[in-house]
Amino acid sequence: MDEYEIVPDPIQKIMQEIEKLKKEREESKEVIKEVLDFAKANQQMVSSLVKVNLELNAKVSELIVGINDLVKRIDNLISLMEEAAKETVAPDVSNLEKQIKTMQQEFEEIKASIADLANSIRTLNKSLSEIRESLVSKPQPIEPPTPTIEKPIERKPKPFEWKF
Repeated sequence: MDEYEIVPDPIQKIMQEIEKLKKEREESKEVIKEVLDFAKANQQMVSSLVKVNLELNAKVSELIVGINDLVKRIDNLISLMEEAAKETVAPDVSNLEKQIKTMQQEFEEIKASIADLANSIRTLNKSLSEIRESLVSKPQPIEPPTPTIEKPIERKPKPFEWKF
């Protein structure tokens, strides 16, 4: 309960101002906490993007190895075809049929490998596009509100008058 005096007590005014400043300090602590929470969330997002990027790099490396293997198989197939074309002697029909079946099987394997690689590349392109979009559309940081301090109302004491 506030006490009313004829002459205001300056100590009580100071105490009220101190209480008011304490409340404002608590409010600013809450704003700082929110900003720190936002920074932590932002850092976690960056960490997850780095992890996804590393995983994508590993997948691309695996695809490169697969493509190199595919190129070797195609080179092998071409070599077999060249050897078959160089034979001028009438080939044994049964041997020729075996070679054709072998080449057809290798061709089908190569075709399947190419289809798998194409699907993997499409998947990687889709993932890279999503990562690019997420990096481009980063959320804008929210500026914390600045606390306002109200100016106390100044009251000038009336001059003392003697009345008789």
